[in-house]
Amino acid sequence: MRTLQEMAVAIDRTLPPCAAVSEAPTDSEARQALMRALAPLADESFLRPVEHASPHIRALCNFVHVQAILVLNCLALPMAPDHSMKLIIVGRTRELLAILDELKKALAGAAG
Repeated sequence: MRTLQEMAVAIDRTLPPCAAVSEAPTDSEARQALMRALAPLADESFLRPVEHASPHIRALCNFVHVQAILVLNCLALPMAPDHSMKLIIVGRTRELLAILDELKKALAGAAG
């Protein structure tokens, strides 16, 4: 990822499958879509566009990056998660939705 615009596009791609998994953590199609959408956010290159951004935006990006890695690790487990894992997936995806929304607003504010 090289630009804030690419970052914004990656965030927009992640929101729908993240919302779907937060509502239905055992839906295999939604899980696969979320895993594909999270891959760019979990990659180290996700942090490059904000190296010189405000501390607030850098912190949000770092949090999104870590959450993306955690959610990907949870989703990589067997397709039939037990009750505890379902709760973890729902919690992490809801946290990720909230922070993605916050980051999207922060990026929009920084751009204009």
